[in-house]
Amino acid sequence: MDEEKNITNITNNNNVPLSANASINIYADTTEPLNKVTESTLEVIKPPVKKGSEIITGLLSFVNETIDAGLHIYKENLNYYKQKCHAKIKNKIDKIPKESLTPPDIGILGETMENLKYNLDKDYIVELYSNIIARNVDSRTKDMVHPTFVSIIKDLSYNDVVLLEAIYKYQNKDHMNIPIISLTIESNSEAMDKTFKSSRYFIEIDDYNFDIIELGISLENLIKLNLISIDFLHWLKNESIYEQMRNNANTIYKHTFKPLEIAYNCECNVGIKEKGVFNLTNLGQNLLKICLS
Repeated sequence: MDEEKNITNITNNNNVPLSANASINIYADTTEPLNKVTESTLEVIKPPVKKGSEIITGLLSFVNETIDAGLHIYKENLNYYKQKCHAKIKNKIDKIPKESLTPPDIGILGETMENLKYNLDKDYIVELYSNIIARNVDSRTKDMVHPTFVSIIKDLSYNDVVLLEAIYKYQNKDHMNIPIISLTIESNSEAMDKTFKSSRYFIEIDDYNFDIIELGISLENLIKLNLISIDFLHWLKNESIYEQMRNNANTIYKHTFKPLEIAYNCECNVGIKEKGVFNLTNLGQNLLKICLS
């Protein structure tokens, strides 16, 4: 009886008592606003949290397994990398006259070793850091080793280093200003012109072969690190150099235009958007004197 009394005392949202025999309209208007959904209903339609958690757990497990596999391979070769690095550093230090050996700047040495231990499998990084370590214990060059060199090297890719070496060698041949052009793709198709508005860099340096996309990425990174500067407000007096560069670029990249010409039913050629010069900054020159010489 008490149970029946409790049931009959239940009211709806309009405070109208519901009898025990009251029926629920399963054909109710489903267009009612969501804010009228009761809390008990929300409990029923909660998202499957457990299933989502399982997906995340599975994903994290996959990531951990992938990392562990990579670390396992790295650890298997770690002794080889360490021995190779040790031999390289020792060889460089052995070439320093005994009277020039001096205690290193511990801050530079510590940061160098910290970065080096995570890059022992990258020969180009090992070479650069090994030179810093050797110059840091040589009284003739110790003062030239700037602390920022260590962090700069950490942010260099292999392509960046190859480009820096080429620039350094080229400028040592009395080429203080290196010509550079910003290219655009010219065509007789409006659709083509609208699609390819972005420009690309083109340079010509002895013994340096590059992909045009990789060149752009490396140049922008080297600018960000303040190792090179590009000036499109000034250019070489002999402007025929730039026209020859354009012709060479057109020949080199003609094969890449073929799919575009077919797709847009047009003819493509390289045009010059800007011409200028670029060179190493003082920071860039000093870094390369320490790390590449």
